[in-house]
Amino acid sequence: MHSKDFPLLSQLGNSAREINFVYDPAAHHILHISGGVEKLLKKQPEKGDALIAQIEGMIFKEDLAYVKEQLKALSPRETFISLEFRITSFDKSLRWVYGKAYYIKDEAGKPVILGFVEDINERKEYELSLYNIKERKDTVLQILGHDLRAPLSTISMSADLLGKATAKHNDDKVQRFTEIINTTSQNAMNLIQNILEKEYLQAENVSLKKIRVELISRIANQIDTYKINDQEKQFSVTHSHDTIYANIDVVKFMLVVENILSNAYKFTAPSGH
Repeated sequence: MHSKDFPLLSQLGNSAREINFVYDPAAHHILHISGGVEKLLKKQPEKGDALIAQIEGMIFKEDLAYVKEQLKALSPRETFISLEFRITSFDKSLRWVYGKAYYIKDEAGKPVILGFVEDINERKEYELSLYNIKERKDTVLQILGHDLRAPLSTISMSADLLGKATAKHNDDKVQRFTEIINTTSQNAMNLIQNILEKEYLQAENVSLKKIRVELISRIANQIDTYKINDQEKQFSVTHSHDTIYANIDVVKFMLVVENILSNAYKFTAPSGH
């Protein structure tokens, strides 16, 4: 079969932003691919079986196994998939694309895969920049919730105890200072609590936004911030593979990781591991 065997898809490909294709998984052969693919490849596409190798060669190395795994999962029981992955164009530029594929049968009853691919690089870069901003905000909230609130609580309790211990001396100046310390630290804690409660209430109304992310590098970067601030404690992370990918809400996941790391750091003895 050739593109001329798919006139409707050919017309669609000439007018739509998406590239469409028909793939025969049994023969490992592309039966049809729409015009416009050269814009994505940044070069003229190969012909015949060489096109498969060309497409596989342009998919980002760490995403290729994932794409193959998703396509392989298509079956009469799993008839649709959608995924985001990265490609390297002929001009060496790295771009994000969105793909969706359907398991269907042609007129002869033969299984084929009908797919669509769209360049989403601009949208994805904007989305990732928003995630980075959200991550920085959550880091600040973690500092407020753990690193500032606990010391302020200690100061408040210490000032209260100091006031009670010196009350018998009838020193009005000391009593006044301890009251100022206690009141100021308590006001600061209340302010932090109000900020955190407002943020948590807003977070409850935000739906999960799952994306495919590499976990090892993100967790390692999080640990590095603790290594920089403390040269005595030992930090390490063990993992079964050099890279591990997961579909998660990265902001919420890293918030949990930061919680775990913060508590581990706080309750680990000096020179501990």
